[in-house]
Amino acid sequence: DGIVQESPFMRVDKPKAKNKKRAYWTLKMTRKALAAMKHDDSFLHTAVHLTFICTGRNGEVVGLTWDCVDFERGCIKIEKTLQRIGEDEFPILPKNELFFVFPKKVSSSKSLLVLKSTKTDESVREIYLTKELTRELETRWQIVQREKEYLGSEYNNYNLVFCLENGDPIEPKLMVKKFQKWQNRHPE
Repeated sequence: DGIVQESPFMRVDKPKAKNKKRAYWTLKMTRKALAAMKHDDSFLHTAVHLTFICTGRNGEVVGLTWDCVDFERGCIKIEKTLQRIGEDEFPILPKNELFFVFPKKVSSSKSLLVLKSTKTDESVREIYLTKELTRELETRWQIVQREKEYLGSEYNNYNLVFCLENGDPIEPKLMVKKFQKWQNRHPE
């Protein structure tokens, strides 16, 4: 009379976990992509090259600041990440993890773009650069200096290595979109 005599869950096998295999690039594919990228988009090439050399996360690459680049020693220090967080998360973010909060571009936005410490203490690392990547970063430095000079007081100097022409940060998801567009144009 409406009473279940046995659980229907006892007769069902629990679902098996499916581990999706991630696609990855071989060394040959990486070299081929970087060679093609160098001719198409030097900005993206430098960002992707840096990502491979430092096994960096997207937010770590777009959050790299010039004070973490040591040209004399040929190394960079990964200690920051650029991340979008909800306004409701901001009060609980430990202030010792926060380097900078970028001004909102849209006042009604419910989130903030922040430069914060890396995900874990173990993520902080020093990476030695190849000569080629060092040259690319030196070229990037020169480009940023020209943009600063050209825009003068209109330039937003956040000290970012990868930024828009006016110095504003590039959101991690926008860098991913830029890479995906390039990849779609180069299916090989």
